Amino acid sequence: MDAIADMFARIKNAIQRKRDFVDVPYSKLKQNILELLKQEGYIQGYEILEDEAHKKGNQPTIRVN
Repeated sequence: MDAIADMFARIKNAIQRKRDFVDVPYSKLKQNILELLKQEGYIQGYEILEDEAHKKGNQPTIRVN
């Protein structure tokens, strides 16, 4: 599946389930898209989690609020 479509599907599913946040695998492109969504008011924000508890392998995670 396309990584960007997967990110949007995760965000949509989290909204439908009334979750406060959703974690998605990190990429620079996803970070740029999330920054645009934040500027336009579609999401409250995001943070990059680089601690060992949130990493998937060597890859950090982005937490979308």
